Amino acid sequence: MTASSSVTPWLARWEAETSPTARHHLDESVSCWREELMSETPPFTWWWGTEAEERAAWHELKVWLAGQR
Repeated sequence: MTASSSVTPWLARWEAETSPTARHHLDESVSCWREELMSETPPFTWWWGTEAEERAAWHELKVWLAGQR
């Protein structure tokens, strides 16, 4: 189930975590999403909401990740 229709609050929380463990989890996620990051296909197999909300969340995530690299 999706906790919200936006990933921005969750990404802000992740960004606030600066430990090596948090960074490791981010790097693992990016690695898992590598192919999807190059496409428009969201990796959210758990998403529960509209397709438009899922695509908007995917866009938010891609923009946020671009700023993290």
